Amino acid sequence: MSASAELCDPELARRSVAWCEALLTRFPDDASISKHWRLALSSLLLLAGEPRKSEAVAKELCSRAPTDAAGYVALAGVYASPRAGQLHDRERAIQVLK
Repeated sequence: MSASAELCDPELARRSVAWCEALLTRFPDDASISKHWRLALSSLLLLAGEPRKSEAVAKELCSRAPTDAAGYVALAGVYASPRAGQLHDRERAIQVLK
C-alpha cells in the first residue's frame, strides 16, 4: 500500500494529527518546524475528516506569515478538496490563490 493510500485511512490520519500536534507543542518556538508541521497538520486534518480545523490551521499559517505563499496554498487545498464537505468550493480556492 502506498503512503498516500494509507493516509486515506481516517484512523491513521487521526493518529498522525495527534503526532503533529504533540510535535508542535514540544517545539512551539521553532519557526522552521512550526511552518512545515502546520502545513502537514492542515492536510492531515482534512484526511481525518476535520475540514474546519484544517481550514483554521491554514488560515493561521496565512496570518502568521502573510507574505509566504505556503499558507495560501494550504488554504486553497482545503477549499479545492472534495473531502472538505461544505467548505468545498473550487472558485473560493482559486480566489485564495489570486
